Amino acid sequence: MIQFLTNYSDAEQSKLESMVELCLDAGVDCIQFSWNRDDVLYRLENIKKLTDKYNALLCINNNIALAEKFDADYIHIGPTDASVKEIKKRLPNIKIGFSIHPFYKLEELDYNVDYFGVGPVYKTITFKGHNKTFGLNKFKELVLNAKQPICAIGGINDETIKLIKETRCEDICISGHFYRSLDTLKTIQNVVKYWNETD
Repeated sequence: MIQFLTNYSDAEQSKLESMVELCLDAGVDCIQFSWNRDDVLYRLENIKKLTDKYNALLCINNNIALAEKFDADYIHIGPTDASVKEIKKRLPNIKIGFSIHPFYKLEELDYNVDYFGVGPVYKTITFKGHNKTFGLNKFKELVLNAKQPICAIGGINDETIKLIKETRCEDICISGHFYRSLDTLKTIQNVVKYWNETD
């Protein structure tokens, strides 16, 4: 699965719907909606229409109410967000992704979730505050030992994606690599083609 994470710089926020449609049209499987701005409902309504149009998956970042209102397929949370228990009680059929950061606690790997979002694998300029990275070796160790599928995030580009795929990681989540591209559609198409190629 390839996820597109929507949240990016304020300067790029007008591109949201067009970026999502480019991703979906090129074959991206899932849109992870993260949008901490006042127009969140309006923008999510637009995104929901697009995911329905393309029969794609919708993942809501850390908001149970929005996940319920828009009938999301997934909700993605981190260690300081809503609890897995709370989500399962309120939305028993939704799938859950959980962020594993470089400073994770071992017990987090036992959480009953559907996938782990692991990152940043590499240094990323998209989100500030992530100064520590997993690096490829530690990331690969998690892929081999985790019970659930792993979704890589952080510093994924045309070069690092090849190394990540070699670890047998099942999913990736991309944001900045698409937003910053000078030829966005071609970049997305290249990622989709490469990631979906069978060995």
